[in-house]
Amino acid sequence: MTGLRFPKLPHRLIIADRKEKYGCAAAANEGEFEPGFAFINGISELDVYSYGEAEDFNPTSLREVAAALSEIADERLRPYVV
Repeated sequence: MTGLRFPKLPHRLIIADRKEKYGCAAAANEGEFEPGFAFINGISELDVYSYGEAEDFNPTSLREVAAALSEIADERLRPYVV
C-alpha cells in the first residue's frame, strides 16, 4: 500500500522514515501531491512528534494518532474486503 495521506491532527507532526522508503507522494486535491506514507511487506515506520505543546499536555494523544493512521489504512483496504 502506497500513497497514503497523513492525517491532519492538531499539534502533531508525522514523518515517514525515508531511509527505509516508507515515505512517498500522496495524491492531494486537484492533481497535487503532498508527503505521504507507504507500507512495505506489511510494515510502515513513522516518527510522531508533538509541536506547539509539550508532549505531556498535547491534546492529541498518541492513541488518537494511532487510530487516525489505522483508519486511513482501513479506508484504503475497504474496497478489497468481501
